Amino acid sequence: MRRLIFALLLIPPPLFMAAPAQAVDYQPGSQIIVNEPNPTFGSSISFTEIFPREAMGGGHTPQYPNQPNTQIMCYQNTILVSVFWMNYLKDTVTPIGDGFRQAVTYSGVLGGPTQSAFGFLNWESGEAQCRAYLYSTYMQHQEQYQIIWAILDFNVGA
Repeated sequence: MRRLIFALLLIPPPLFMAAPAQAVDYQPGSQIIVNEPNPTFGSSISFTEIFPREAMGGGHTPQYPNQPNTQIMCYQNTILVSVFWMNYLKDTVTPIGDGFRQAVTYSGVLGGPTQSAFGFLNWESGEAQCRAYLYSTYMQHQEQYQIIWAILDFNVGA
């Protein structure tokens, strides 16, 4: 499923559910899993990702060396308060069958200031609703595109 790079920027804030996490499978078999149960403001978070082998294809070009990537966007009352990106740890990539790979991301901290294309954001405290996107970026005819492999909505406690 090909998407322009701006697709992530245009997806509206998530409407969150009562369950702690809900995954959207854009590419059958792809997943994002939160490794820490019940994440809270100020705590570290990492993800286990399952993706097809071709998700790593963009990593063979100098523009996109570590594919796929994970973008996390967090909201408080539909106001964007945090955007950050995570890559997977290369030594954690393992084949799991049917052409799929599994990997674990670096850890990131939930909350605090971030600088992004949206400007300066500062998640000062409190709970938030977050969405993680697992995606790969590639170039075709001098245009930048993304393939979204999976989306995960999750809540962060205060």
